[in-house]
Amino acid sequence: MYWAVLSLLLHPPSRWIRTRQSHLRRILVLAQARHTQPAGPAGSRLTDPFVKDYDVYKSYTVFFGLVDGIYTNYFKVRNIVANWKIDLCT
Repeated sequence: MYWAVLSLLLHPPSRWIRTRQSHLRRILVLAQARHTQPAGPAGSRLTDPFVKDYDVYKSYTVFFGLVDGIYTNYFKVRNIVANWKIDLCT
């Protein structure tokens, strides 16, 4: 989850489009790990690799949706034109 938020500060929307699948994958694995091992990891692998109910992943997917929505709505990609300074002010 840290990497997804950090991505908002460091990466442009074009990079987010390329890497959002890997962020989603990491967030879903994190949800699975926190559900199956709430006391912390016992090793480097998941003890239960089977898909759980949606309730396990719901808050994590909502978080991912919020980050993706920020990229979609607040960081719209604009074409660079000769008068980019004027466009930036408007």
